[in-house]
Amino acid sequence: QPSPKKVYVAGIYKTGIEEYDRLFAIGDIRLIRRLNQWNDDQVGGYEVFINDYRETDTLATQLHALESFPATWDAISVRKISPNIFDWLNMQDNTRNVLIGFMVAVALINLITCLLILVLERVRMIGILKSLGATDWTVQLIFLRHSLIITLTGILTGTGLALLLLWLGLGLRGVWLA
Repeated sequence: QPSPKKVYVAGIYKTGIEEYDRLFAIGDIRLIRRLNQWNDDQVGGYEVFINDYRETDTLATQLHALESFPATWDAISVRKISPNIFDWLNMQDNTRNVLIGFMVAVALINLITCLLILVLERVRMIGILKSLGATDWTVQLIFLRHSLIITLTGILTGTGLALLLLWLGLGLRGVWLA
């Protein structure tokens, strides 16, 4: 029976995902080899990082099918190890799409309301234009141009404000990281 040796914890990294924090520890490979009484050429596993997470299952199958892949090893996709994280990511995509749909609907309702208010406030102007011989299309063009100016002003102002907030947020993030 080997004698216990002192191990000092240098720091604790918290991912915010309780399951990972309970199951995984990041440590020096030499310490892990010493604790498991492995040789210098033994490891507990390898990680392969890829750019597209959707390719994990096919890559694991291709890796396992290689001739040089040891028979005692197994290639396991991260989707099989932690399927709940990928379910959560898919749910985030659905949530994003629903929120964008609501935002577009609210924006359209606001634009229509703005147009109605413009028309209702300009009833006298419409009457004067019609009495001077303006066609329906001419009156419609006046309101469409006016609504286009309001829409573009709103879009450009909103985009500018969003980019400003993003720039400020990134600047502050750099200050927090420094």
